[in-house]
Amino acid sequence: MKVKTFSYHLLVFLLISFSFLSFKTNPALAQDCDQEFKCDELKETDTDQYSNCLNDQRRCWESKVNQAKSEANTLQSAINILNGQIQLQSIKIQQTTNEIYQLEKEINELTQRIEGLSISLNKLSEILIERVRASYKQSRKQYKVNFFASDSFNDFITQYRYINQAQEQTLEIMHRTELQRATYDQQKQLKEEKQAEVNLKKSELERQKAELDAQKSVKNKLLAETKSSETIYQQKLAEAIAELNSLKAFSSSKSGSVLPEQNSPDGWFFSQRDQRWANQLIGSSNMSIMEVGCLISSTAMIKKKFGENVNPITISNNSSYFFSNTAYMSRPWPTPAGYYYQYNTYSQSTLDSKLNENPVIVKLSAGPYGSHFIVIKEKRGDQYIMHDPWEGYDKNFSDFYSLSQIQQIASLVKN
Repeated sequence: MKVKTFSYHLLVFLLISFSFLSFKTNPALAQDCDQEFKCDELKETDTDQYSNCLNDQRRCWESKVNQAKSEANTLQSAINILNGQIQLQSIKIQQTTNEIYQLEKEINELTQRIEGLSISLNKLSEILIERVRASYKQSRKQYKVNFFASDSFNDFITQYRYINQAQEQTLEIMHRTELQRATYDQQKQLKEEKQAEVNLKKSELERQKAELDAQKSVKNKLLAETKSSETIYQQKLAEAIAELNSLKAFSSSKSGSVLPEQNSPDGWFFSQRDQRWANQLIGSSNMSIMEVGCLISSTAMIKKKFGENVNPITISNNSSYFFSNTAYMSRPWPTPAGYYYQYNTYSQSTLDSKLNENPVIVKLSAGPYGSHFIVIKEKRGDQYIMHDPWEGYDKNFSDFYSLSQIQQIASLVKN
């Protein structure tokens, strides 16, 4: 009996040890793409081939991520997906960096070309001015005088041809000057467009780097939350799926569709049905803000109330807020800078007390119709006023819900 028990524990230990090691790296996933496409070797020698290589490597990783997504939802597959997404983001950063390099190279070439055109244009302008002055002196009146002053008719013809040639040369210089001016303006405009493109690419690069940091954070957070345990992962995954199914049950039970842009007088309301983000997918999941994004919209509202430049897309794009590759928002929820959320079970005295300080997020139970998150912004007399991501802004709470449906209150506390 003791031998069997010892063997069992040994087997469990070995399985856990193997699983933990495999979460650190997945050689097959990494080596296939990295070894097949050795792009760094082309970086300094052939920029076009380097760009093509990055595209091929990116497609390879996209295929790997899709393959991992099609597998059973385990901790290992979740880590594989995250590793693949991290690699993909790194390639996107390399591509954007390369595009910025190429654009700045083109800008330098345009700068030199513009400087040359400017010098040429100045010289042509000087020549043209001198020609115009000379032509001005050769008036038709002078032609007549010269005719009578000429020793012979042949002298007059020669002089007349000379003047015509001078005028034609002046016209030619004028034409060249116009072309040079047009080319100069065109090149200058092109340089300005390239510079604007560089500025956009640099902003995009910063966003990509932030997303890469977020993806690394998701991986570290997932390993920390699950303690690299498949059992813990499956428990948390089941909780996430149950919560998301409940949120989806609520939105599915409501009549309503995507709405045109929604704006409130106070400037910090967000509807999960707003056309700007209703169909936006959340994190790495396949669920949309309209389906399950009431909590996303609610946390975005609170941050906006405190002056932060956010909206539901900002929240949904940050994969570090969500558990694994789901749309389930893990705690702690995103807050305004300098605050954290305190989570309390419902009592009316607690609700009134917290509303004296700031708006609060509450979780509602709709029975068989799932659950829902809203923001209660204030109390006016006996009436609670809410911003509801589904129903709209500045609504009377009692017109849609009862206080008995409130399960939880999330209120802001200063750090």
